[in-house]
Amino acid sequence: MSESSSTHESAPRPERRIALVEGAAGERAWTLELYPDHAALRREGENQPFIYPRSEFQEERPKIMLIGWTRSLALNFPEKVILRMSAEDAGAVLKWIGPPTRDQLMRRIKAASAWSIPLGLFFVGSAFLVDSRATWTLRIGPIDVLAMFMGLSMVASGLIAKWRPHRVCFLLHSVFFGTFTLTLLPRVIAGAWGWLILILFTVWLGLFHLHQFHRFATVTVGQAPNPEPG
Repeated sequence: MSESSSTHESAPRPERRIALVEGAAGERAWTLELYPDHAALRREGENQPFIYPRSEFQEERPKIMLIGWTRSLALNFPEKVILRMSAEDAGAVLKWIGPPTRDQLMRRIKAASAWSIPLGLFFVGSAFLVDSRATWTLRIGPIDVLAMFMGLSMVASGLIAKWRPHRVCFLLHSVFFGTFTLTLLPRVIAGAWGWLILILFTVWLGLFHLHQFHRFATVTVGQAPNPEPG
């Protein structure tokens, strides 16, 4: 047996090979190969792959990231592209990456709740104000129940994130954006189609945070480990 054939036979074989397409129109084809400790990604027609350690998928600012609910890979290095795959393949990649970690949950909660309390207080304050468009003044009026509810949900999320971090913060964010969408719907029904873009954005944010709530269902914050003495 020749040395080249022996090397070929001993080369590790991927656990799974996945076909990807770049962009919604499928401009370019890519291939993702999953190995026990790394992933190899290559463009169609190129032999040299980009190698990403398995741990890279769980970094705070990863070079490559799975966006499971959109069945896509977000590639940040060596170039910024979105690569799409089938739902079955996305599930396989998610299983290969492994369950989310406590550190990931803490980072996500911190990022999502950084603006929660200021935004919540803004909505709580606006719940007491009525816009008098004829005179361009604000006056105290009946409490806007929806604005109060939205504001309190954000304040609660911010306080929970600060004092007792929990994935329920994502659920409160989802409720906030869902309620915000409902307040905008009458404007679109009345013919103000310009608000439709904002509605689509708030729906996306609501679904994103709901996905995060379900994603971290198996992760508990618990007690942070004490640093070792010395």
